[in-house]
Amino acid sequence: MPAFAAAKIFRSASRHRLYSSFHKIMDNLAPPKAGARAASSFVFDKAFVNGEWVAASSGKTFEVVNPANGKVIGSVPDMDAADTEKAVQVAYKAFQSWKETTAKERAALLRRWGELVHENKEELAKLLTSEMGKPLAESVGELNYGAGFLELFAEEAKRVEGDIIQTPIKTRRLLVLKQPIGVSGMITPWNFPNAMITRKAGAAIAAGCTVVLKPAEDTPYSALALCDLAKQAGIPAGVLNVVTSSRDNASQVGKVLCKSPLVTKLSFTGSTFVGKLLLEQCASTVKKVSLELGGNAPFIVFPSADVDAAVLGAMGAKFRCSGQTCVCANRFYIHESIYDEFVQKFGATVEKELRMGDGTAPGTTQGPLINKKAVEKIEAQVQDAVGKGAKIVCGGKSTGGNFFEPTILMGVTDDMRCAKEENFGPIAGVIKFKTEEEVVALANATSSGLAGYFYSRDLGQIWRVAERLETGLVGVNEGVISVPDAPFGGWKESGLGREGGRYGIDEYLEIKYVCMGGGHFPLCPPTALSPGAPCGSTWTAGTGHTGCHTADSGKSGSSGIEAQVQDAVSKGAKIVCGGKSTGGNFFEPTVLTGVSDDMRCAKEENFGPIAGVIKFKTEDEVVALANATSSGLAGYFYSRDLGQIWRVAERLETGLVGVNEGVISVPDAPFGGWKESGLGREGGRYGIDEYLEIKYVCMGGL
Repeated sequence: MPAFAAAKIFRSASRHRLYSSFHKIMDNLAPPKAGARAASSFVFDKAFVNGEWVAASSGKTFEVVNPANGKVIGSVPDMDAADTEKAVQVAYKAFQSWKETTAKERAALLRRWGELVHENKEELAKLLTSEMGKPLAESVGELNYGAGFLELFAEEAKRVEGDIIQTPIKTRRLLVLKQPIGVSGMITPWNFPNAMITRKAGAAIAAGCTVVLKPAEDTPYSALALCDLAKQAGIPAGVLNVVTSSRDNASQVGKVLCKSPLVTKLSFTGSTFVGKLLLEQCASTVKKVSLELGGNAPFIVFPSADVDAAVLGAMGAKFRCSGQTCVCANRFYIHESIYDEFVQKFGATVEKELRMGDGTAPGTTQGPLINKKAVEKIEAQVQDAVGKGAKIVCGGKSTGGNFFEPTILMGVTDDMRCAKEENFGPIAGVIKFKTEEEVVALANATSSGLAGYFYSRDLGQIWRVAERLETGLVGVNEGVISVPDAPFGGWKESGLGREGGRYGIDEYLEIKYVCMGGGHFPLCPPTALSPGAPCGSTWTAGTGHTGCHTADSGKSGSSGIEAQVQDAVSKGAKIVCGGKSTGGNFFEPTVLTGVSDDMRCAKEENFGPIAGVIKFKTEDEVVALANATSSGLAGYFYSRDLGQIWRVAERLETGLVGVNEGVISVPDAPFGGWKESGLGREGGRYGIDEYLEIKYVCMGGL
């Protein structure tokens, strides 16, 4: 072992004990390759915040167990809401400088991070197998997959580009900028404890965001190992933060990530049930959310298919990771003319090729399920199917501990639990069908829509079925289709947003429409007070509360405006003009001077004809004041200083910016807000995207 690794390991007695325990587990495995660190050097018993290894403020820890043998690997901090709040504060502070780095700088750091993962993948795989259970070969495959995301997003960082929109008005220029969304909260699953982190954090960091991540309580060590390599790669303190917690504290940690106003994005991979809860919690701050949730993937074999190829595809689609992936095939629909042939060959291949055991043992293809609860779920699904008439072709029972035999059931119907529920285990329920129309309807008859697979040699059928399946991923004559370069995400209740490919980084970017003017665009008669009045070489900023909401506190129309004027006057503001209702629903156009930011007309959206004028001294001061709100729809400023124009246009935290223009909305440009001013965009070419689903189709067998 290199001297630097040994020094790090023996820094404390507790770390020494952890190392010794883990080292015994690794004794029978191959030594590290030249230049790689030992697996034991990646085991950390602290969380990672602000570039440092930290304990929970309570001092509490929880144990991490090897699912293959039930032995304790070690313990990590059991952090709570207060710990998470601190990590969010750290990430928010780091974001202020990280967002200013260039794409080239971020790309270099991400690329080096990916190289370090690749250089140490065999040792990281030992750690991953020990805490998650999958065979070493699969763990190495995951490490390659995970490093691939870091490589991809290192490249995509430099491809974040905006638009120049053809202007419908000669005196304006219309631009679209893409800017980092901010602090990104992440909650990752145990089944891919490396790749799910790099797929999320790699995209966020590439975009210029910072991260607070809670890994699954079953598999925290892979997450902490990635932190160590990120630090070694030179990623600055506070950019990547990992908060570990037990199942008992998971809900309070998640609640902070959902409800903190400093966190502007949440990404979650896990169950549909938990995803819905998180989505509800994120509504309080109108947070942008990415969800990769459960699936119920159909696997269809048409009569024109190559049955042998379909069997091989079924093996990968069903039994990798012991069936514990969200894209695993769940329902096997086989045409009646080839049903018996497929079942016979499928069963024979399972019995010949699959071997259960500890993932570190040579020859193991099937590791354990993650815990006893997972075994009990699979047992219940098998018992339900057999009780309703299905027959066991092979497998069908637990062999002790967290192991369950790879199982094929024939005679399955759609009312059985194994067909209605996501298995997340090694069960393949095989169902007969007669026609294409019938099977497509059956495949789509679910609230899930993550992945679907089918085998066919009929070109027309291939296009028809690929288009008609209501899933975000479609494998055509392929059973394993996920690659870093392609978008990953579901339709219906299987999630929101996409990860991977060029689409993945968009989840961590905000769109900003900038209208640059300087000419004249008469909206009102010349005598009317205009928000776009010339102001010489100086520039003015509004209160930052422009938008499209109804009046506050149940008040509407002139009564709400009157209250704001009265509040301002009582606190020292002076009326320049207007200031009162003229009867009915009419209120005079009003200008107030001497306004301060604690007045209601500055804190609340007016939605009426009040202009509160506030003094400022410096550019930094006024930009901070303009951004000191939970809203972020529109902002306007006037300046003739070119440098100032670019600085302020980029720094204003709004979805629309008017530069030397007071009326900026046009059909050609995207309309939508940042922060609590909304999600998505309307107008321009971006508007139609809100009504389209993305489908990744992988066509194989070529």
